[in-house]
Amino acid sequence: MVGIKVSLCLIVKNEEEHILNCLNSTKHIVDEIIVVDTGSTDNTVRRAREAGARVFFYPWNGNFSDARNYALQQATGSWILVMDADEVLASIDRESFHALLANEQAEGYFLTIHSYQGSGREYMIDHVVRLFRNKPCYRFSGAIHEQVAPSILQESRGKGLQNCSLIIKHYGYLETEIKKKDKFRRNTSILLRELAKCPQDPFILYCLALEYYQRELVGQGLECLKKALQFMNGSEGYFEDVIVATANGLLNLGLSEELLGFTEKYLQILPENNNLHIFRGLGHMQAKKYAQAAEELFRSLGEEENKFLPRHKHLCLLGDAFLLSGNVEQAVKFYLSALTYETGLTYPVIRIVDLLRKNKLTCEKLCAYMSADTLNKAGKQLIAAQQPYYAMLLFIFEIKLLFREPRQDLMLSQSVLEFYQIIHYQPFLQVPSFHYLCLLVRELYLCSLIIEKDYHAFIKIDERVSQLTNGIARLIVRDYCPKMEITGDVLGGDNAEKKSIIRQPG
Repeated sequence: MVGIKVSLCLIVKNEEEHILNCLNSTKHIVDEIIVVDTGSTDNTVRRAREAGARVFFYPWNGNFSDARNYALQQATGSWILVMDADEVLASIDRESFHALLANEQAEGYFLTIHSYQGSGREYMIDHVVRLFRNKPCYRFSGAIHEQVAPSILQESRGKGLQNCSLIIKHYGYLETEIKKKDKFRRNTSILLRELAKCPQDPFILYCLALEYYQRELVGQGLECLKKALQFMNGSEGYFEDVIVATANGLLNLGLSEELLGFTEKYLQILPENNNLHIFRGLGHMQAKKYAQAAEELFRSLGEEENKFLPRHKHLCLLGDAFLLSGNVEQAVKFYLSALTYETGLTYPVIRIVDLLRKNKLTCEKLCAYMSADTLNKAGKQLIAAQQPYYAMLLFIFEIKLLFREPRQDLMLSQSVLEFYQIIHYQPFLQVPSFHYLCLLVRELYLCSLIIEKDYHAFIKIDERVSQLTNGIARLIVRDYCPKMEITGDVLGGDNAEKKSIIRQPG
């Protein structure tokens, strides 16, 4: 839109690996790039200039707000977009972006931040004001975890801030980045310095707790959060975050009874907070109160994914809770629902295999909850994830369903033939039952040809097809799928992901 100029403002130090990714993600929507360098010793400055940025220098004084505000002073645009060099703006077209700027009622916008954690498979969601009008009275405050929202709210009498659909992907909390930049030492030293000045500042205590959590020093973080709550009245914008982070700490330390008491207390204040219901459900899981756990986890299952618990893991936990409470039917439904959200998961398939192996679930009952398309998609994902045993099981159930309701657009014989090829591509020859498995599949292939030729009106094969598919499924479960016991682990999820099922605040 003509007449609306946007300035991108960054403060940087030794970001040569990331800065171009950041600038390239915004160059189509900004008119000016302001980069304030606080002491780089690499090629950050050169790369910023080559990308068209105006570069300024500011001596680092241990205060992020001072550096941010110096960058704002250099901006000439009527709107300012604030980012870090290790962030990337998700795709948005120029027209949609400028429609936000044309909103006369908005002084600034909350953007959604996806902060990727650990290895990058999970991210924490936050909402922060990063896009706002360029006014001298709008300035950042706080030595660390600095915020501009308070100044905007103060000047606009509590109004002027709106939500928008813009997403920023933040990679600074990846494990590799934290170690490389030693952010823990830098951040905690600043926070402890500020805490010495204001020992009763709950926001500083909260920020310090997050740093301890990030370093897996949960006990120290929890102590900070408990202190923070002593100095809060509930009106703070981050009050619910402190409550949820405290519950998270209690869960991670295994303090289930204290967690249940804590969530009961604060649900009286925040009855609609789904996060508290989740942590209450997890507390019941730790305390082996599985029926209560299922009730709380089901209550917290909203339409949108929770910021602390990925939806597929939420569904797996519900499956665990119902299973451990003795409700196999509900457990299977939630395990299968998890596959529709994350089709490459092995965890729900492992649970289902265990139920089949222990005769707590029949093939016929299982097929009543499944669709052929879901099974096919999930099976292909498991093949890609190098889990052929579980994929074979899903494929044979898919074939079982296809035999029940043959589709004109899909040849049964082709599906069975593809299944046969999958078997032969796997190193199963050492398994004694391998040749028997092949014989069963070949007979199933003949049955598929009979149906395709429309001979089944003369040759009754329905019962034999059921016997074959059930027999193949039982054989796969018995001889090919690894045996893994259900432990009732409160974290559920895939083994590699157990530590991260609850996203750490960041």
